[in-house]
Parts: sequence; structure tokens; C-alpha cells
Amino acid sequence: CSSFAHHLGPEGPLEGPGVRIAMSCQQCPGLCSSHGTCLSTAVDPIEAETPSWNEFFGMYLLWPAAVQITISVFFQVVRPIYSAIRDSSTGFRIFLQRFIGMPDKLRVTCPYPMVLIQLLRLAFALAQGYLFAYRTYTKGRWNQNNVAVWELGISCFFIFTHLLERLSEGFQIRFLNPKALVDVFVITPIFIPYGLDLQLVAVERRWLCLSYFRIITALGAFRSLQRLTQEHSQHGDTVLGRCVLTVLRLTTMIVCMAGTMFVLEVLGEVPGLEDTFLTVGMGDLIMII
Repeated sequence: CSSFAHHLGPEGPLEGPGVRIAMSCQQCPGLCSSHGTCLSTAVDPIEAETPSWNEFFGMYLLWPAAVQITISVFFQVVRPIYSAIRDSSTGFRIFLQRFIGMPDKLRVTCPYPMVLIQLLRLAFALAQGYLFAYRTYTKGRWNQNNVAVWELGISCFFIFTHLLERLSEGFQIRFLNPKALVDVFVITPIFIPYGLDLQLVAVERRWLCLSYFRIITALGAFRSLQRLTQEHSQHGDTVLGRCVLTVLRLTTMIVCMAGTMFVLEVLGEVPGLEDTFLTVGMGDLIMII
């Protein structure tokens, strides 16, 4: 078998937890072209573990908040530079008006690139929400390599669209902008997976995340598509568009509420806010303060 040497360790065949040995080539088609018996292995998907509050709080709340503050300070420095270049360069100003938009004139003269970007935003936002559901409802048994590649690629695209939106707004400071917050709080943990103790969080405990908030990005992308369509067509707002927007708004509310409840239930009680019981002759009583 051509894969025989690949699956042999220095001391012999690979053995151990998560390794399965196929008995014949018919059970592992495509791995070898010979007949008879061969040795092949298949590694089981990662078995997820429940993260602690310290790990979750550090990955998905503390470090994203620090990144958001850093980005706000950085944009405050970049904003006057952007304004100076826009006012002094006619070519740059024409490029913004044609393809991206400016704070005082969001309407672009050539909407096709922006329409394509918004369609991709809508598709990738729904795809990242699917990845969250996939890792959750398969009870943690997922292929980390495939999921990590998809998440990395989607995150890089959303970094690009985040910068594009800030450019069209003139790098204005919008600290509580929902779309910007979703980008920061979903992307940061993928690149900075550290807990409160500055220790790297194990892969097995990264499955519980906040990527379900990407449904907000999908809603924003659809609204942007509506605006671009209305600005460059003779048709105004249609009944179908209103119906789709209503469904998306309802879906966004349900997904955000359900996802937050699920995360809180998995993590358990917040440290320091656990239920306290008072033992009396009639049994244990819970004290509600």
C-alpha cells in the first residue's frame, strides 16, 4: 500500500486513542491502489469540552473590548489624515464617490462592486451562523481543520468590509455601532484565543462562541442591498422586500435571544453569583436577594 509508510510510526503502526485501523483496501478506497490488506488510520473529530467563565470572558468579551478601544483610538488618528488626502486629491475623491461613498454623500455612481460585496457579506454571515450551529448541534464532534480554514477566510473578508465601511464613513468614531461591534467581537477571538489568565484556550473549548450574532451582519447587508437598489432603479420599496426584511428582523431577534440563552446555560452560573442555600429543619431553602 502506498500509504503504508505514511501511517507507520518510528516504532511500528500508529496506535492510541482516536485511531482506527482499516482491515482492507475495500474499506479505504482511494488511499492505495494495491490489493490485499493495508494499514490506514482515521482520526476522530475533536470532542468538545465546556469552557470556563474565565476562558470565555477573556476570549469573547475582554480582548474584543480592548481591540475595539484600540481601533477607536487608531481611527481617531487616521481621520484627519483621511480628510486631508480626500480634500487634496481629486482622483481619490472621485474614486470614493464612484465606488465607496463618503460621509456627506453615501450614494455611489457605480453600485455594482458594492452590490457584490453586500451579497458576499450576506452569504458569509449566514455561513458563519451555520458553522456555529454545526459545531453546536453535532455535540462538539467536528473537524477542526476544515472549520478553522473557513472561519479564517470569512474573518479576513469581514476585516476587509469593516475597513471599507469605516472608509465610507470617514473613519468616524462609532463605538456602539452594532455592525462594527459584531465584527470585533466575532473576529477577535479567532486571532486572539486567550483567557483572562493570558493562557491559550485549548481548541476543544473554543466551540462555544458568539458567531451567532452574524445574523445582525446579514440583516445589515440586506438593508444595504435595498438602499443600493432603490437609489439606482426606478422601482421603490417593494412588498416582497418589506416581507423579507420583516422575516430577517424577526429571525435576528430570535437567533440572538436563543443563542445568548444557550451560551449562558452551557457556561453555568456566573462566579460569585451562585445560588446560596440555607439548611433548616424542613430542608434546603434558596435565598433570593
